[in-house]
Amino acid sequence: MELPFGPASRKQEMMLNSKAKITIVGGAAGSGKSYLMTMHALQYINDPNYDAIFFRRTTKQISGQGGLFDTARDMYGKLPDKLKPRFREKDYKALFPTGSTVKWSHMEHESNRFDHQGLQLI
Repeated sequence: MELPFGPASRKQEMMLNSKAKITIVGGAAGSGKSYLMTMHALQYINDPNYDAIFFRRTTKQISGQGGLFDTARDMYGKLPDKLKPRFREKDYKALFPTGSTVKWSHMEHESNRFDHQGLQLI
């Protein structure tokens, strides 16, 4: 299946193809790290047990124009119809037809650390 987006550099391609359990990606603001991670989640959407979560410091960084949720809606909206997710804006979640999900959340306040307590995140 040919997608209308892909890695923008050899380094991004290496990250997407990495078999490592932990991959560390760095770079300056605007270098494409968030876009890369949004794309990376697509490798696992056929697994109904796959649930990804992306964190930002503030909700505005998720929901604002050009934020992660906006970027994902644009990117995931270009998938073939049978793979396109349904988006739930109230809780910033993409629900794929296979049962996998991608969610966006914030850690704006110190108390937000408890919002995800007990979840089995990897």
